[in-house]
Amino acid sequence: MLSRIVYNPLKVKIATGQLSYGGGISLDAGICVGVYFVPTKDPEADFDINIEVKTSQGDIILNGTDYRDYTHKQGGYFNGMKPVGFPSKPTRFEVSVTAEQALTKDFAGQLIFVVEREKEDE
Repeated sequence: MLSRIVYNPLKVKIATGQLSYGGGISLDAGICVGVYFVPTKDPEADFDINIEVKTSQGDIILNGTDYRDYTHKQGGYFNGMKPVGFPSKPTRFEVSVTAEQALTKDFAGQLIFVVEREKEDE
């Protein structure tokens, strides 16, 4: 039996002196119910580092907002993540992470998409 909830992580990194990261991810089929960012290297920036998600056709799924909007909040595991509700098939998603100015420290982490899988026919 497969779990109804699956986690699709995307590693994100912007090196010192750089402004942006771009990458793609294919999610499990279902509904993406939440997204959260786990920083592994935090530049402690006093400016925005925006995360935006689009379909491979360029349609915006999640408007660009600062990565701190994606960090896990208190209130329980699912309640603490950024709530979303978009279908996760049959397309690839493009993720861009853009800093307002060049970084003085590396920025890295995992952007984790939480997908509730479609029910399988029994």
